[in-house]
Amino acid sequence: MGIFKDDDVKDELMDGLDDANVDKDLLSQIFADDGSGDSDLEKALGEETDDLDDDLDALLSEIENIEESAKESAEKDAAKKAEEDAEKADKSAKKEGKKKKADKPEKAAEDMESKQADGSLTIISSGTTINGGITSDGDLNVAGTVNGDIEAKGKVSLAGAVMGSVIAADIELDTPRLEGSLNSEGNISISEDTVIIGDVTGQSARVSGAIKGSIDINGLVVLESTAVIKGDINAKTIQIDEGAIMDGRCVLSYSGRDIDDVFAEKK
Repeated sequence: MGIFKDDDVKDELMDGLDDANVDKDLLSQIFADDGSGDSDLEKALGEETDDLDDDLDALLSEIENIEESAKESAEKDAAKKAEEDAEKADKSAKKEGKKKKADKPEKAAEDMESKQADGSLTIISSGTTINGGITSDGDLNVAGTVNGDIEAKGKVSLAGAVMGSVIAADIELDTPRLEGSLNSEGNISISEDTVIIGDVTGQSARVSGAIKGSIDINGLVVLESTAVIKGDINAKTIQIDEGAIMDGRCVLSYSGRDIDDVFAEKK
């Protein structure tokens, strides 16, 4: 690209230098405009622009990589925190569960002491043998041996040996063997290692042990997987878990529905 594009200016300058000791050919070359300068400049600018574009693309790519890494790191941190929170909640729940389990015996002991103090609980301790029947106006816990019938207005809990029948508001048996009938206005619970030789009558019953006799329950009877029954069951509802053994009939006479009416011919 020539220094001057205006030809008049260039001619005036050349005329003014006629008397000077200046190489006009050199000046002509200086002022010459063959278009190559513009081409070289444009080429240089183009190359520089391409380099800037490449640098910008590289910078944007690096920024995207940084953002992606930051996102992945944040997701990992969030997942880790959620896992830690879940573990803390699980540990807290287990700790609370253990505390509640530990509190139950203490509360039961406190309730027992309170009932003993006000006379609403009678305890037949282990090692004690009573030959004859027992009557109680409150709750009765039997850990010893009773050779006779038991009647209580409250709950009867048996862990000792009893040779006789039991009548109570609620009955809970964890005794090896009882030969006699059970009669309750409420619930009857028979543990897995308990054997009953006699009839059972009550409002509801949960059986894990063995019964040889008839069962007459006005509500729900639950035979758990370890239950063994030799006798008929008459109830409102019966639940028999897998593994339970029964040798007898099941009749739902307290269900409140006329079974014969189901099969009667409709007119």
